[in-house]
Amino acid sequence: MEKWEPSALEMMQAMVAVLNDPGEETEAILLHGAPARSDELDRKLMREVATRRCLTNGHFVINGLTATQCQELNLAYVGHEKWQELLHENNVVPQGIVVLPASRNTAEESRNFLLLAKERGWEKVAIASYPYHVLRCFLQIIALMKEMDMMDLRVSCATFEGIDWNQEMRKPVLGGQTVLGTGDIAGTLPTHIAEEFQRIVAYAQDPKLTGKNYTRHATIPEMFEYLKNRK
Repeated sequence: MEKWEPSALEMMQAMVAVLNDPGEETEAILLHGAPARSDELDRKLMREVATRRCLTNGHFVINGLTATQCQELNLAYVGHEKWQELLHENNVVPQGIVVLPASRNTAEESRNFLLLAKERGWEKVAIASYPYHVLRCFLQIIALMKEMDMMDLRVSCATFEGIDWNQEMRKPVLGGQTVLGTGDIAGTLPTHIAEEFQRIVAYAQDPKLTGKNYTRHATIPEMFEYLKNRK
């Protein structure tokens, strides 16, 4: 597999696709652990998925890491206890919340969610995260669906609006350093977008060629192929 780099057109098409995915009835929605430490933005995410997603007998699925584990691992996610409280604030009943096994990163969250979907026989699900993070989440789950022979699963994307361009945000990273060699991220929205772009390019490469330890996600052309055939 040759090194893949997205064109400007691919990035524009991909971002519009995930930010404009139509809301629809789903059986479950995965709320990815936050890519920044912000109670305000976490609340916006919860409010969006709780009030605007069409969930009939659906489930809200969250990462099972505890607050203590998140602090020990140096993660932006604040733990399932706080997120359950935020969902309760938005009138989600306890029976509607499913807590995944503790997952240290986006790939583990995605794999555990797909295992749950297979176990429960879900056919239509959604994933949700901050606007600048949701594209990489979608690329990750598409690659794992292919690996797990689950390409018939219909996955859509959800996010929210309203992050100030100049808002300062901080993202602690697992263990203080990523496999790309970068550390904790602090800065305004443009800084966090740039960091996500670097990950979109880096994690789409074959780990066998790069020699780094990560779970590969899909390229944008692979995403377009999935959307073309999504039922």
